[in-house]
Parts: sequence; C-alpha cells; structure tokens
Amino acid sequence: MTGMFRYWPKLTEAHLHVFFVRKIVHCKEITKLQLYGWIRDNNADMIANKLPQLEHLDIQSCVLSSRALAIILDGQRELKHLDTRHAARFDDKFLSVFGGNPFGKAIDWNEEEIFPKVAHIKTYLECQRKCCPVCANFYDASVSKLGLRAWLFYDLSNHPHERGWCISNKCIAGRYPYTVPTVSCIVHEFGSILPSDFRPVQDDSRVLSINRDF
Repeated sequence: MTGMFRYWPKLTEAHLHVFFVRKIVHCKEITKLQLYGWIRDNNADMIANKLPQLEHLDIQSCVLSSRALAIILDGQRELKHLDTRHAARFDDKFLSVFGGNPFGKAIDWNEEEIFPKVAHIKTYLECQRKCCPVCANFYDASVSKLGLRAWLFYDLSNHPHERGWCISNKCIAGRYPYTVPTVSCIVHEFGSILPSDFRPVQDDSRVLSINRDF
C-alpha cells in the first residue's frame, strides 16, 4: 500500500490513521484531514510543519500526548475548523509504552494554552470532557483500568457497518468517519452551544473499500 501514495499528489481530503500521515506530507493540496489513533509529539510536529495548509482538522476520539494539540496549532495558521470531540490527553509516560498503557488515566486539558492558539479558528468543537458520557470514565482512575483500547474502538463496536479502509481522490488509507452517540457538544462559534451533528462521508464510485479486521 505504501507505493500507492505517490499517485495522489492532488488529494484535497484524507481520512487515515496517524501512522500514514508521513506518507501524505508531499500532498500539498490537502486542506481537510481526519485522523484516528495515537498522536504523539513527533506526529504532531509532522502535522504542524509538513501540512501547514490545513483548513479542516478532525482528531475526534484520538489519544494525544500532553503537548500534541499545542504543537499542531503552532503550525496551523490557515485552520478554520477544529474538531477535538471525545479526544483524550494523556501523560507522556503513558504513551511511551508501545501501543499505550491500557491502565492510563486521562489528564486535564491545558485550556489556558490552547484557547489563545484557537482564537483565529472559526469553529472549534469539543465535548464536555469529564462531563461527557463518552469520555467521563477515562478521567476516573478506577474505571480507566477497564482498558483504553475498548474506548478507542468504541465506534467500531457500535457501527460495524462502517468498518474498512478506503482509497480515492478524496479519501486514502483511512476509515470512514463515524457517527458518535448524540451527546451535548460545545461549538466555539459565536458562543453557541449546539448538538453534535457529524455525518459519515458519502460513498461514491471513486471509493475503493479495503476490509480490515481490527
């Protein structure tokens, strides 16, 4: 699959695992990026420095290192839409373990540092973190011992029909965006608070689906 990436220099949109970001850094026309997986400092640095043209970034349900989001935002001057719903921030010691420590507990978001960096972004979406029914358990030390992996693949267990990877001029080596349960969502746009409304990408004849077992 690695050899395929050079054939998509005109990609404008990509939905993929964080691992594949390094494969698309030459695609300078990508303005919309949706990621899933574990975003460590090195991944964040690559997004910030190699894909500065992004206008839409979705890291919904990702696991982030303590500095990942701040690093990304330092390099994103064109960003108009940022979605961090159900993403969780973990101590770097947690992410130093290959695959992550399944007994980790999410740490508070560094909002004092983040909010000044998102001031220029038209729409910034976040869930209610500790008060979010999807995320609350991962701020609770006793419950988090159930394991983070179950949370990472929450969407797959609830939406098995949306499994698979796809490749097209819009989407490359990525899983279709998923729909999360209807929960309250904070939309930082003119101070509004709106319900979650995130729809899956529409399939078309240019999309090749490649099934993969998780």
